[in-house]
Amino acid sequence: MIKSTFFIALFSFWNIHVALAQAEFKTEAEVNNAKRQVQLLPVSDMKVGLLLKLAGWYVLQDRNTAAVRESEQYVNQSLRISNKLKDKHAIAAGYLLLSRICQIRHNYNKGIAYATGAAALFESLGDKDQAGEAYVMSWSNNSLNGMPAKDRISILHKAAAAFHVANNKSREGDCLREAGDLYQVMTQYQLSLNDLRAALKLYQESGYKSLQGVYDLLGTVSAHIGNYNDGVKYGLMAIKSAEMLGDTSLSLCTYYNRLGLAYSALKDMPHAGKYFDKALVIANKYNDTGSIYTVSYNISLVLLWSKKPKESLDNINRLIKKYPGFEKEEQPAIASLMLPIYQDLKLYNKAAVYCTILENSINKDSGNMTFYSRAIAKIISFYIETGNLQKASFYVKAYAAYTGKESMGGSRMNYNMLQFRVDSAMGNYLSAIRHYQIYAGIKDSLLGETKSLQINQLNIEYETDRKDKDILLLRQGAALQKNNLRHVTLIRNITFAGVFLLIIILFLLFNGFRRKQKTNNLLQRQQKEIHDKNNDLQKLVTEKEWLIKEIHHRVKNNLHMVVGLLASQTEFLKGREALSAITDSQNRVYAMSLIHQKLYQTEELSSTDMPSYIFDLTEYLKGCFDQASEIAFRLNIAPVEFSLAYSVPIGLIINEAVTNAIKYAFPTGKGIIEIGLQPVNDSRFMLYIQDNGKGLPDDFDFRKCSSLGLTLIEGLSTDIEGSFNLSSRNGTRVEIEFMDEVSRNEMH
Repeated sequence: MIKSTFFIALFSFWNIHVALAQAEFKTEAEVNNAKRQVQLLPVSDMKVGLLLKLAGWYVLQDRNTAAVRESEQYVNQSLRISNKLKDKHAIAAGYLLLSRICQIRHNYNKGIAYATGAAALFESLGDKDQAGEAYVMSWSNNSLNGMPAKDRISILHKAAAAFHVANNKSREGDCLREAGDLYQVMTQYQLSLNDLRAALKLYQESGYKSLQGVYDLLGTVSAHIGNYNDGVKYGLMAIKSAEMLGDTSLSLCTYYNRLGLAYSALKDMPHAGKYFDKALVIANKYNDTGSIYTVSYNISLVLLWSKKPKESLDNINRLIKKYPGFEKEEQPAIASLMLPIYQDLKLYNKAAVYCTILENSINKDSGNMTFYSRAIAKIISFYIETGNLQKASFYVKAYAAYTGKESMGGSRMNYNMLQFRVDSAMGNYLSAIRHYQIYAGIKDSLLGETKSLQINQLNIEYETDRKDKDILLLRQGAALQKNNLRHVTLIRNITFAGVFLLIIILFLLFNGFRRKQKTNNLLQRQQKEIHDKNNDLQKLVTEKEWLIKEIHHRVKNNLHMVVGLLASQTEFLKGREALSAITDSQNRVYAMSLIHQKLYQTEELSSTDMPSYIFDLTEYLKGCFDQASEIAFRLNIAPVEFSLAYSVPIGLIINEAVTNAIKYAFPTGKGIIEIGLQPVNDSRFMLYIQDNGKGLPDDFDFRKCSSLGLTLIEGLSTDIEGSFNLSSRNGTRVEIEFMDEVSRNEMH
């Protein structure tokens, strides 16, 4: 689809140029009459003009070898006469026709030479319009001869400049549109937008109506820089323009497909599916298998993203059945689609087949960075869901090795997200948090780059206003920096003064100690030494206690900071699941920070008073959920104290169980949650969380559930060597029976 569009654009330039010659002869009879007439004419400008018209007519029949040969004969005859008459304009026109003839015969180097000669002659004669056509012919031959895109753009800009002088706005627009298309292929999107917008303006000023091509390119480039709203807007304008002009060509399939991609990027799957369906109708109409493959694949993706894996599977199977060659030609692409489909359908055996195909594909050919990244993410997701965490970890390391030589932020971001998912599944939460933080930082950075492109786009439209705002921001920034500098200088001076005073005090104390020491006798010195040693030991004990309290205080503050950071992150999240995950993480962190707060607020630094801690934790959780206002909490906590090794897991277990109960147990909003921690015997305790809510489904098996909360409870129960049980009688009851720390240590 893309290839055919390129050649339509390429040869449209020539068709416009030779339209005058075509208009001279409407029938074969007129052509034959001109051939007889040219034989009778004497050597003159009139004969040269008629020869060029005949050559132009025959060159239009470019698929007819005999016609091209006859065109060349007429051009050569016109050049012989033009050289005798020293008619430079006719010579340049002859060169231009020969350039086209050489292009048809794939003799591009010779075609370039003729086009360059024609351009030079037209420039010397001041005929900018025809000079522009000669430059276009040079661009066309150079493009087919493999010239780099950057150099081709330079020729197009030279042609555009010539048409600008000639006030030929539509042809100038053609050149800028093609340059914009080349810029977007080179991923220089801002330069592409500049040329495409200029082309659109020229088309509109010249009254040119067929604007769907430039609208489509503007939409494509906008989507590339992340401006999907403009991508949709221009895509709709392209389709509207095509429909108004009755354009039902295969290009319409491209417009519909690109618009569908823009909608899918905006997560608007209904509209995406609508336009993919329209694109498929056009592709089927022209029986273009490449377009049919592409659009059908996109339709299956939309169905999958819309949580319709069965419909997605049926669609791709119909395509494979109708076009047997599709499965063989596009095996890796099909595997990358079939794997998540069967995974969503929980048909893991079938999914494993396509997982193997994907693994073989990325091992054989890892040159396509985009395909490799998406394929390996799907492989890792499959292995995480099926519990093969060793395989998942292997592919994360393989991805890291593959992208290790790359400096692209997107690759590093993908690696850290994949590592986060594997670490989370393995229970390596500290590593998971670290990789998620790196992922979020890179994501913010890339988002900043995308926003930067959009800001550059706005700069062009609102340059003056933007400049004033920038100056104001710079002044504010300078003032803020100046204030910060003064603040830093003041802190530094205070620090230096404090250190100097401390040195003086220490010196005075030292001298006083020396004078007192000299005035005492031997016995007093010995007593003083004993006394000083006792004081030093007491200071060490006091300092140690103070340091422990300070550590707990700082840990609490750091955990509160993490809670604050997570709260800030929620402002940038829109998905309900993501917001819920952040809120749950806040509660878990707060549960841990509360323990450190209790430790530094009491004289006993090694253990936590459980009744006070659980009461404060439940009060916090009630304040975190609006629906908790109508839920009553009953606490049945024995007056016991536990060390950090027990109080942290118990706090997190209570956090997870109470959070789940508040969220899911009470459809009406009212209910009772009872939390108990009581001794079972001299060496064992029972922790339970009971609600009188709707309970669990009859067929619910928590051991097969992939809930992060239940996984955490089970893992934390193991940490304190407790037995975890989940039951549903008159509500849901979570029980953990564990051995107290003293008995546990004696056993070990």
